Amino acid sequence: MHLRPAALRCNFVAAAPKGPRSSVFTHLASGAFYETIVSLNFYEFTTHIGKKFFTGKGGSLNSFFIWSLGQLFPGGVESGFRGGIVDLILYSGPVVQIVLVILVFFSVFSWAIIFSKFRLIRKADQESREFLRIFWEGKQLSGIFTESKKLRHSPTAEVFRAGYVELTKLSQAKVNPEASRKVSDPSAFNLEFSGVENITRAMRQALTTELTKLERALGFLATTGSTTPFIGLFGTVWGIMDAFRGIGMRGSATLAVVAPGISEALIATAAGLAAAIPAVVAYNYYINRIKVLSAEMENFASEFLKGLGRLGEQLSGFL
Repeated sequence: MHLRPAALRCNFVAAAPKGPRSSVFTHLASGAFYETIVSLNFYEFTTHIGKKFFTGKGGSLNSFFIWSLGQLFPGGVESGFRGGIVDLILYSGPVVQIVLVILVFFSVFSWAIIFSKFRLIRKADQESREFLRIFWEGKQLSGIFTESKKLRHSPTAEVFRAGYVELTKLSQAKVNPEASRKVSDPSAFNLEFSGVENITRAMRQALTTELTKLERALGFLATTGSTTPFIGLFGTVWGIMDAFRGIGMRGSATLAVVAPGISEALIATAAGLAAAIPAVVAYNYYINRIKVLSAEMENFASEFLKGLGRLGEQLSGFL
């Protein structure tokens, strides 16, 4: 049974220790705290104690913190509808609570994916730009290959390494017996059309692998963005059904009877939208970033293969 705070505030204030050195924790340790917290809801209790200790000469940051909590969560600790967010969750039906738990699961995992993908894609973009700078400086391919090993998060560097490894294998297989002791001899290499096809295949496979790594777990964001609003809507519909059932049991349809059930039901939709909106925004953003990285990899692979065609037998001077 909820008691009006005005009836107990006199006892609560009278029990509070006086003096400039009195703190909120001293007051909480008094017997009046245990008699009052049962009757006062959280908002009334924290607002009263926060204003008393924070505005006085003996005010402290601790009392201000407790008073702030009362402003953020204006619900009561006693049973019954008090209008706070915490109350809407605690006193909602079991089906709505299960829906909220599911939505929290989706939200937590989607935020974990959002942060991890942000770091991964940012690192991939930075290292890819660094690799392209190194590549277009005109160094030997062997030197570029050595420096690219340091850029483990660059998908473009991975595509280059795949092509270079295949090129090295083909070059070693095409060495003439007379030039086996002098690999740098241009006549020792005979890069045929089939060899270019093997290099192209290796680079395409590496490109596909890197795109798969970048897009991994993005499907969960898409699932979160498309399903959580409907999960929240299900909780809302169920909560409204429960609210109307309560109206039928009470035999009245006043605002005081209808409002609590409707509020508890709508919080499920709000939770569903809160989980879906960040997931959809992040999914679209990351997909666009991955498309840019994919275009960079394809352009690099095309330029690399064109370079092989132009250089032909002179590739030995760059290996």
